[in-house]
Amino acid sequence: MQAKHTGDYDSDGIYEVYWKTADGTAYLRSLMHTDGNIRYANYQSEEQMIEYLTAQGHIEIISDIV
Repeated sequence: MQAKHTGDYDSDGIYEVYWKTADGTAYLRSLMHTDGNIRYANYQSEEQMIEYLTAQGHIEIISDIV
């Protein structure tokens, strides 16, 4: 797994990290505690990742993740 991008995409004060699986078939979106530990994570397809980031107004970073 490779970390691809980080940010507070939905402006709720919780930073998210997008990871790409080694085989490129899925993306892991992890919400982080301030100490760097993962507080929640879910796998997304490429379509789900694009829909989420587009809805949050972050279309410009999709190419960094894919």
